[in-house]
Amino acid sequence: MAASGGGTGRKKTEPLTLIESRKKWFSSGILDWLFVWSLSSEQKLREAEKNLLGHLATPCQCFYINIGHVVGESDRIWTLAMNTEDPKHVPLVALHGRGSGLGSWLLNLDVLASQRPVFAIDMLGFGRSSRPMFSAKADLCEMQMVLALELWREEMRLPQMILLGHCLGAFVAISYALTYPHRVKHLILAEPWGFEATPSKALDMLNLISSFLNPYWILWSVGPLASILLNHTHPHPRLKEQFRALLEDDLNHYLQQCKAFAPSGESAFQTLAQGQVSCHVREHWQRQSLMERTNELPRNVGFSFICGAQSPMHALPHLAIVQGSGHYVHLEEPEEFNHHVLTICHTIDV
Repeated sequence: MAASGGGTGRKKTEPLTLIESRKKWFSSGILDWLFVWSLSSEQKLREAEKNLLGHLATPCQCFYINIGHVVGESDRIWTLAMNTEDPKHVPLVALHGRGSGLGSWLLNLDVLASQRPVFAIDMLGFGRSSRPMFSAKADLCEMQMVLALELWREEMRLPQMILLGHCLGAFVAISYALTYPHRVKHLILAEPWGFEATPSKALDMLNLISSFLNPYWILWSVGPLASILLNHTHPHPRLKEQFRALLEDDLNHYLQQCKAFAPSGESAFQTLAQGQVSCHVREHWQRQSLMERTNELPRNVGFSFICGAQSPMHALPHLAIVQGSGHYVHLEEPEEFNHHVLTICHTIDV
């Protein structure tokens, strides 16, 4: 059974409530009942995460890292750490995908931590981390997400990292590597978001509509009914038979609770997808495609892709295809996924 709780030391702080950031999302009066429900849901997320991480065989520590003023007045990153006493190997830092949290790496953490230090975080705006209101301009929003990761790295005192990102986490990993290339040993990009460049004009109206109809705002606005809607509308990872009976309910409940709060990170994702930028960079900035971004990486920053069999990205270089899996490649075929990650890491070590 894995241990979970607040750590000790300069970097680690006792887990506090998210009341301060949550209040900013509520107007007084008519949404009071949603505020009360949100606070109770915060407790449910803690319980859901505890139940999920209880399936880990390797001891872990969970704690907050204060990163100061990035978006909110005092932002914090919820962090899981395993095998931190290994000084020989470059740490692996896992960045989850959209609408998720660090618990989504459950079927990977034990295996990956057997070889090196492993950290998984709730990215700013997701999970149990602070949920501030990101900039509505894509370039500034991206900068905020990158800066949050860098300040976290500074507080953790990690000279270099192997960044493992899924979906949106892969996008953030590439953005970070372009900004702080000397801090990245290698990028492992699983089913990365951002394969296409800035949306065409034909999609502009859809993007505009989506900015007002963010599905996670709808889920948040219906309060306790959100879990019912998620069960009927949101696709869940297709777990293999040997994991389904043991983990499926705990995993799905955890993912539901991750989506129960005001959608700070989801709003940031919508901003990035729309690609509207601040005035002073309007003529120079656009959300480049995945390949355009990787082509701009310094030569000393290596990268590898891991995609599912149904992925449209089979033309990517340095690609490992996981047969039998869809978008949730790390959950649907964890043995093969873990093998690919360990192989990449071993190559880096050599």
